[in-house]
Amino acid sequence: AITVMLRTIWIVTFADLIFVMTEGGPAGSTNTVPVYIYVSAFKSLDKGYASAVAVLLLVLLIAYAIALIGIRRTLVRHV
Repeated sequence: AITVMLRTIWIVTFADLIFVMTEGGPAGSTNTVPVYIYVSAFKSLDKGYASAVAVLLLVLLIAYAIALIGIRRTLVRHV
């Protein structure tokens, strides 16, 4: 479970390489949430919206982490 969580965090924070290489690609085909947040904040100059999306991403990642910890605890108890 820890490996899955660390891998998820790594994928979510992988925005810099995607942005440098493709800037979202043709028609946004390689656009990820962090790249979308960056483009919203600095290219569209909509910092409030970008902040709201970033907070939503944070809440989703925290919920995901809590779910993984809960699953891990139930699996450890049954072994």
